[in-house]
Amino acid sequence: MSVEKVRGIVIKEMNKGETSKNLIVLAKEKGKIFMIAKGARKSKSHLMASSQIFSYCDFITYTSGNSNKYYNIMQSEIIDTFYNIRMDVEKLAYSYYIIELVEKTCLENMECNNIIILILKTFSFMSKLDINKINPRFVVVVFQIKYMVISGFMPQTENCVFCGNYNDITYFSNIEGGVMCQNCKKNGIEGIRISQGAYKSLKYIIKSDISKIFMFRISDDVLNEIFNISKQYILTHININFKTLDFAESLRDI
Repeated sequence: MSVEKVRGIVIKEMNKGETSKNLIVLAKEKGKIFMIAKGARKSKSHLMASSQIFSYCDFITYTSGNSNKYYNIMQSEIIDTFYNIRMDVEKLAYSYYIIELVEKTCLENMECNNIIILILKTFSFMSKLDINKINPRFVVVVFQIKYMVISGFMPQTENCVFCGNYNDITYFSNIEGGVMCQNCKKNGIEGIRISQGAYKSLKYIIKSDISKIFMFRISDDVLNEIFNISKQYILTHININFKTLDFAESLRDI
């Protein structure tokens, strides 16, 4: 039996038997791993809070050494639960989408420290967010784009993805993964119109350090534009429809 301290954030929880849980955790140095929290659903369990989704913890675990490694949790110490996210249904719904996006696309047992840093920064910002001043969709837009960059799907933004032209950048190609110029559009190449505000925002998110990605603001029109571009970009390259996002978006109509 091997005992190990693992630091990570819970990105999925599933009931196991009558009182336990299976967890998917994004862990530092390890990536996406599987944990077992025995008895975590008991009312007096010391693992109840740490086994909930969004919980960022230090876990003391043991493994039995088989090839399909499950980390059995012995003890845990909570670092942050981002509790304030749960106090607003819209923030909670969009945060569930962020978690689902990561859970369904992040590879198992592959180091992803930058993704963890991005999630922690995003949830920290979301938990402190005043929705009367900043739209939660802004947080989602920034996360989506930066997550795709870290995951190896960085769109080309310096020059036209087709001809290399640096001027008259007015469109975005989801299929080719980058911006395109007006001349290429005139030649019949498919692309989505992108305003200068959305273009500058896209470049800022891509180039900025994670610690500074939320240090800018955009208008509602630019937010809607870049939200739709990033949503279609993910759909094109990942080919997954996320029900959590559909639900979060439906709340805007209430």
